[in-house]
Amino acid sequence: MARFIVFSCLLLYNTGFVFAQNGSTKSRVDFGIDTSRSPIFCFDYKPQPNTSYRWGFYHKADISKGKLPFVRNDKVESKDTQFCVDYRDSMGVYWVCLVATNGNGIQDTICKRIAHRIESTFYYPMVFFPDNKDSKYKTTFHISLDRLNIFSMSLVIYDRWGLKVFETTDKNMHWNGNINNDGKPCNDGTYYYILKYQLMGEDKNEPVVNGTVQLFR
Repeated sequence: MARFIVFSCLLLYNTGFVFAQNGSTKSRVDFGIDTSRSPIFCFDYKPQPNTSYRWGFYHKADISKGKLPFVRNDKVESKDTQFCVDYRDSMGVYWVCLVATNGNGIQDTICKRIAHRIESTFYYPMVFFPDNKDSKYKTTFHISLDRLNIFSMSLVIYDRWGLKVFETTDKNMHWNGNINNDGKPCNDGTYYYILKYQLMGEDKNEPVVNGTVQLFR
């Protein structure tokens, strides 16, 4: 179930207008999306007089383009004009839809697309070359968490036999290809990493991230 966080800040707008579903006049219903805290997305809209609003956060298609059903979620009739939705447990691509109904019963709908993918959150090389002096090659392995507000993290790297070759709790620490960075150089091959992290202000750990990296000397 999605979690919601009321907030007050200047949002980065993704704006646009939508025509009423009856094809008549242009509607002023719209909302902004702040993606800077992804996978927590924040929404903002300006309510119009004598108009009610419903939100749907997990549509698989743009329901404003055709007679597709509105998917009900928690907080669909919120009176908050600024709030956030936590998508960390819902990886994928969704259409967020806002349905406005005025006092005459005329309904307008606008939908905007958001994407929560693990590859859009973390940045890391697939291969690195510790001994290469050419600046076009990565010489260290590092998972960038700059897009996340990190409270704590741990990264452990193992060789193909399951022996630990590197470990850190410093999000800025790079692995240089040596055992614990100051020991014996590791051989060419595939190495496996496990990343655990917790966002600032949250009371649970996020899903464990794991993958591989190729080391070449």
